[in-house]
Amino acid sequence: MPSMWNAKDNYSSLSLTHNNLWVSFRGHGKSHQKEAASVRSNNPIPKSCGIYYFEIFVISKGRDGLIGIGLVSRKSLTNRLPGMDKNSYGYHGDDGYIFSTASPGKPYGPTFTTDDVIGCGLNTITNSCFYTKNGVFLGYAHHNVPQNFYPTVGLQTSGETISANFGQERFMFDIESFTTSFRQKLIDSILKRQLPSHKVSKAPDYMHEIVLSYLVHHGHCGSAKALASATEQVITETEDSMLHRQQIYNYILTGKMSEAIKMCEALYPDLFDNNLELKFRVKCQQFLEILSGNDVIYLEAFNGTENVLAYDDSNSVENSHIFTSRTYKELASLVYFGRNELIPLVNIMIERKLMTEELTSYYHDIFSILVYPDPLTSPLNHLLDNSQRGVLAIYLNSAILMRLNSPANPPLHKLLQYANQTWKYMQEKEVSSTALLTLDHFCT
Repeated sequence: MPSMWNAKDNYSSLSLTHNNLWVSFRGHGKSHQKEAASVRSNNPIPKSCGIYYFEIFVISKGRDGLIGIGLVSRKSLTNRLPGMDKNSYGYHGDDGYIFSTASPGKPYGPTFTTDDVIGCGLNTITNSCFYTKNGVFLGYAHHNVPQNFYPTVGLQTSGETISANFGQERFMFDIESFTTSFRQKLIDSILKRQLPSHKVSKAPDYMHEIVLSYLVHHGHCGSAKALASATEQVITETEDSMLHRQQIYNYILTGKMSEAIKMCEALYPDLFDNNLELKFRVKCQQFLEILSGNDVIYLEAFNGTENVLAYDDSNSVENSHIFTSRTYKELASLVYFGRNELIPLVNIMIERKLMTEELTSYYHDIFSILVYPDPLTSPLNHLLDNSQRGVLAIYLNSAILMRLNSPANPPLHKLLQYANQTWKYMQEKEVSSTALLTLDHFCT
């Protein structure tokens, strides 16, 4: 990304100072264009940046104010003002004309002089260049600008001095609002794009199937039935089955792990035995919900057990912050659950070589959180974030669907995965639009 003028890529009549951000013309200078001097930035404009912008401040117009700003290629001559050589584009301050690749100038905007701020921007999506004066957009000036061009400034008579802002300071022009406006236009153009005529006739049927499968997958029974009726589609899963999955899903989202587990074991007896990783994640979440006081059913059912918290006088649990921050029953229930539910399960998974590095780390973290007086302000507080429930709910729902011989993920999820991979590929290939748009702009 351009960040300063290139001290090794400028004409000898120029002087660069202030960390190569100030440029001054040395000598007398002449009116002939071949006596001008220009400088390129240290780096070209990345083709994947979307919209690039920089500004110059005219410290002094010097003798004649023959100052130009614009874009040039790596091979453009530096003894010309911008736009006066091939592969060069510029806006000149003495007459307000724009020049493109050595062609005759055209009227464009106002002249500029001492104390003016002039900006130059390149939209790498449309390959169009625009200019601003004192924060006001002057319109697009050049089109079909090639890639890998450099910001440039040119001076021609004595005393001319400018300073550049490549983003190290706030711009006078509101480039953020300009970019936001263009982004919205880009989104609108994509959403209004029509499918080829030979595909339009089948599109509604495909979309109905995709939406219906999504509703069924997430157990939205009422909506699924309404859509199926309106579009004459058939739902293969029973209404009771969808409602059961939705109830389990909601139990997990509200931290009621005991209810969720009881319902799973009643409806799908072999679900956990055939998927120990799922059982492990469910039990770990239950441990965290007991810790948070959300699994009320388990806490109410726990009657306490003698010597669950075994200790001696030299290491009294009564004197530890672990005990004083929680009731005896709460702490005893956590220890009992760990000893009787989690540890035996983990030992079996270790024997079967099912404990991955990620699962082992997670296992250690949920026990480590006990040492903090207030888990919600601890470094491990992310374990108690509600988003963790959502992840588990989706995972369990997919496992149940597989148990029912249904796809683990609906087609819509697969389409999003394909779209995400396509987007990443576009980013790798430096497609300009990916700098301004993400899938979130279309999938929220």
